[in-house]
Amino acid sequence: GMVSLGGCYTALMVQKKDGRYIMQQRTGNWTRDDEVRMVLGEVEGDTLYIRMLVEKETYVSFEISTDGVMFEKIGQVTEATPGRWVGVKAGLAAINETDMCGGSAKFDYFVFESLNK
Repeated sequence: GMVSLGGCYTALMVQKKDGRYIMQQRTGNWTRDDEVRMVLGEVEGDTLYIRMLVEKETYVSFEISTDGVMFEKIGQVTEATPGRWVGVKAGLAAINETDMCGGSAKFDYFVFESLNK
């Protein structure tokens, strides 16, 4: 998935469950045990494009696409806040939440670009 990590964080994650891929948004605060996981639907196909938008320097939202051309908004807008010693960070994540070993995610590329054209 893709994550905006700071004092308050949000992530758009794909969870494998019973052979299906479920899209969810996880949001919380790193100083509290308050993570909220919102199921957003099932992912169809093998390829998914995820786009994180940052507006007015602090508001993070996500869009997804199956073709990389037509994107649709998904999840809720979250206000990003700085972490302990540096500001908000953006990245990719793969998490294994089972007792079994293994797990991975394949990302073909990660691009930062201004959408103000």
